[in-house]
Amino acid sequence: MKKLFELLFGKNQDNRVVLLILISSFSFSGYILWLYPLTLYTVLTAILALDIFAGLMSNLQPQTNQAWKKQRSSSRLLFVIIHLTIYPLLIVLFQVSLPLMTLMLVLLLTKTTAFVVGTKK
Repeated sequence: MKKLFELLFGKNQDNRVVLLILISSFSFSGYILWLYPLTLYTVLTAILALDIFAGLMSNLQPQTNQAWKKQRSSSRLLFVIIHLTIYPLLIVLFQVSLPLMTLMLVLLLTKTTAFVVGTKK
């Protein structure tokens, strides 16, 4: 569990940063659930938005980058492949709004770019 926490938020991360990441990500997901009609696609979109937004903020943290640098290069490559193939497909399939879909795709690309740049050895 500790290793998972380090990969998600970074080793020795300030608890205020973790709280900020979680509150803002859950707020974004809650906003999606509040704004759009409650359907299965809306719920799935909100879950993806939570992961993407939290991941973006986490990947901008040096502590997270350091934790990922310790992983095998194949693990890092798999992370990038999943985030550039499966995630965009899910975002398009579950779309509830074209502007929201576009925003999520941009956030996903930014998240993945931050990961690649931050974990470059």
